[in-house]
Amino acid sequence: MIRDGAGVASGEHLVTDLCVIGSGPAGLTVATELLGSGLRVLVVEAGGRVVPPGGQPYTAGTNVGLHYPLARSRTQGLGGTAHRWDLETPAGGPRVRLRELEELDFEDRPGVRTPGWPLSRAALLPGYARARELLDLPPADVDHDALVGDGVTERRFSYGPAHVFTRALPAGLAADGSTTVLCDAAITEIHLEPGGTRVVTLTGRTRSGAPFTVETRACVLAGGGVENARLLLASRSSSAAGVGNTCDQVGRWFMEHPHVPSAVVVPSRGAPLRRDAWDLFLQGRHPAQRFYGLSEAVLRREGLLDVAYYLVPRPAKAAVPLSRRGDNDAEAYSAVRRARRMVRERRLSPTAATDIGALLRAAPSMALYSTRQALALRAAERGRPPRLPIVYTLRGMAEQSPRADSRVRLGRGVDAFGAPEAELDWRVSPGDAAGLHRTQELVGPVLSRALGARVTSLVRPDELPWLGIPFHHIGTTRMAARPEAGVVDPDCRVHGVRNLFVAGSSVFPTGGSANPTLTIVALAVRLAAMLRRELPSGVAVSPPPSA
Repeated sequence: MIRDGAGVASGEHLVTDLCVIGSGPAGLTVATELLGSGLRVLVVEAGGRVVPPGGQPYTAGTNVGLHYPLARSRTQGLGGTAHRWDLETPAGGPRVRLRELEELDFEDRPGVRTPGWPLSRAALLPGYARARELLDLPPADVDHDALVGDGVTERRFSYGPAHVFTRALPAGLAADGSTTVLCDAAITEIHLEPGGTRVVTLTGRTRSGAPFTVETRACVLAGGGVENARLLLASRSSSAAGVGNTCDQVGRWFMEHPHVPSAVVVPSRGAPLRRDAWDLFLQGRHPAQRFYGLSEAVLRREGLLDVAYYLVPRPAKAAVPLSRRGDNDAEAYSAVRRARRMVRERRLSPTAATDIGALLRAAPSMALYSTRQALALRAAERGRPPRLPIVYTLRGMAEQSPRADSRVRLGRGVDAFGAPEAELDWRVSPGDAAGLHRTQELVGPVLSRALGARVTSLVRPDELPWLGIPFHHIGTTRMAARPEAGVVDPDCRVHGVRNLFVAGSSVFPTGGSANPTLTIVALAVRLAAMLRRELPSGVAVSPPPSA
């Protein structure tokens, strides 16, 4: 069932077998996979059950590092960040890009100085298979890489529907008598038993201010990369350093997938590139898109981090150029997608004012882009070369090297529930610029020959380019074999706390170059299978290896 926080009495004490904190893709997957297990599951969600288009913004927190729109990067509400997915496809929308991590991503690599995953890709294959079922994706072999030439591969990204998490999974939980989803309520602190090896209670507060407690046999943090770390750090009743932070690892290693404008691509024949080289297309009934990148053999040989490149059509001369602080065109087209959703759902988005500003700033460039694209495509259809050739930007979704000082801390303020806010200090290693430059050197000539186009690099070896931010919060509770190197073990269990687990991309030791959601769901499936085995035994859960 779904329960509103407004109905929680002040001081109410809730008892459950498992408490899942957060109802985004990770939390909903864990709860869904436990349906029929006989376990009482409580999902606590800070946002409401009815979510406005684009999500319910969570504006608490400050940024002190590289430019990062922290307030826009998180959302509350049943379904979590799936409400922010806004990609339209030939099969409809909104959707999100999805791809499994590569074998290389799980290995210790010369280009990454920190330990890799203490988990093999093979251990995640059953989770990936189930994740594909949940997200209605084609089999994994459809996404296989094809060699373009000289160590450059073509990759396929699939697109999963947002409604899986915004409607389908919540409906399944609402109909289950053993599951309760508590909305407009937040857990504000985790309390451990004396000795600090087991969670005994959680304290929380509803949006209307009523305090409550939860007694649980096990707990899963599934609030996202910023919030998972923030809650562990804010839980200071047992230790001033927070829960799971004996080795000062909680909140460190924050990473993103920066989207960088890497090159300008101009077709040699003055005609648009074939549409399926850059646009979405259907594989049967499944939408997909081509990306490009270096093969695993070349990445190993060169000691490079991975980059997934994709083509974006742009006008030959944009009236509003790219800047280091933001891409007005990208903001505007995101605003257009949100506006379409507002019209479709007949609800006003909380970002409506910001969206109008983005549209006004980019209107000249958008008009020029739309006109030139229409003219070029019409000319191509008539067999004539376009008078105004389309130009493309080659963008790279880049893997970021982990660094310990890129981190989430507790800020000075408090949020609407009285809990300490997060403070983000995002940092990118200078060496990442040299890696991007070398990768572009290797990829550029191959794509030039394959596409029949001139490829002109925009990246320098000594300077980071403008960094677009897709809001992939990675690494703040990283997985490691030992507590000195991370926060959770290979089972996503917090080191030293036998019944506390973390779900989400915050456990990723490295990010790879794939959007994290498919791996988030696969890990959540794996975690739920373990909880299903262990919790009904009557024992809290097996002791962790490091205990």
